[in-house]
Amino acid sequence: ILHRTFYYAQAGQMLFTRMLQMLLKQHYLALTTVTGIPMKEDVASRSSLNYDVDIVHPAEVHHSLRERAPLKYWRQIKDDVETIVL
Repeated sequence: ILHRTFYYAQAGQMLFTRMLQMLLKQHYLALTTVTGIPMKEDVASRSSLNYDVDIVHPAEVHHSLRERAPLKYWRQIKDDVETIVL
């Protein structure tokens, strides 16, 4: 059985967000955001900036986190996509 779904999205961030939503749903994936990762900007600089990195992975990982709950995490809606923030 073939199903069709039509989406509307303008170019730019809205198109990216819609494509991400479709990808996550189609392949049963989830998004986790790891925050506060230090990265040195250049060799001469002694300071570093903290970055946030989004990881796409199988959705079962979120279920495992909820069951075990050893980590403090929270759900967040980021660009209309649900993520768990670590």
